[in-house]
Amino acid sequence: MIALFLKPITKPRKLLKYEALLRRLIQIHSAKTIIVPEYNRLHAGFKGEKKLEYYLHLLQRPDYHIIHNLRLESGPYFFQIDLLLVSPKLIIILEVKNLSGKIVIDPPLQQVIQTTPSGEKRTYTDFILQAKSQQEQLIRWIKAHKLASLPVEYLVIMVNERSQVEFSPPKPPRAYESIIRPGLMSAKISSFEKSYNTEVFPKKDVKKLSRKMINKDASDDLDLLDRFHITEADLMKGFHCEHCGYIPLVKNGNRWICQKCHLQTENPALLTLKDYALLLGPSITNQEFRHFAKVHSTDTAKRLLQAQNLPHIGTNRGRVYNLHNL
Repeated sequence: MIALFLKPITKPRKLLKYEALLRRLIQIHSAKTIIVPEYNRLHAGFKGEKKLEYYLHLLQRPDYHIIHNLRLESGPYFFQIDLLLVSPKLIIILEVKNLSGKIVIDPPLQQVIQTTPSGEKRTYTDFILQAKSQQEQLIRWIKAHKLASLPVEYLVIMVNERSQVEFSPPKPPRAYESIIRPGLMSAKISSFEKSYNTEVFPKKDVKKLSRKMINKDASDDLDLLDRFHITEADLMKGFHCEHCGYIPLVKNGNRWICQKCHLQTENPALLTLKDYALLLGPSITNQEFRHFAKVHSTDTAKRLLQAQNLPHIGTNRGRVYNLHNL
């Protein structure tokens, strides 16, 4: 039996927000030069976590519970973990790196230098220092919440098979043996299990512990419009094509047609409501929907909104639709 994904590897809400913003932001907006690199970084990270999903499914450890993208509060700040493995014997943090090109890890200077395929050089904080910080914060968090005192280990996993990883100097300290390729993950976990051969937490309670962590997960629900000084007027209005992203669709009878790829749909409202929720807020009125989706008819807007079976309060013009579950 394989390990159980209690919180599967899905796109984080933060990444979905960036996707919605780039889809809607007018082409000439100056903030795009800042937004696009940030989106590329987040998207590369998510792709790396998806690459690791295959190897996680190969883990023949039914007592393990896997949690993706966990963000926990630590005093006035938060710390984020890419993937967490919770078992009766120990907890393992998986820090996933999806960097391309040449990666030089320099322990004496506590830095990592990436030379991208295009020749650009980028500097990062030492991966082991980053993983150790997460380890220390998680241990403090567990103690603060009076949970079982499980040992916490970590692995830094370089998932990009085309990257060239080097150490400078060539023989790094032993701690850097925790930087591995995905194929070594199972063997490393087996090594941890030999070091911690006592079940600290009963098997039946491992799921409860994992659920408690998930319940404390604090999603990074940042306001991108405020962060990048963008107004609603800077966003393109109308339904967007789910195939190519083109905005706006054109109504033809009971269908909306994409003028770019010619895809036709009868109900384009759901995707547009998701964009609205990600960028502008968790509730919407008929008037706000008509403005954002470029729907001129009050009755058409009402029909489209009611077709989504959204929770709502109020009646007639005062009705407000709740978008929390989108």
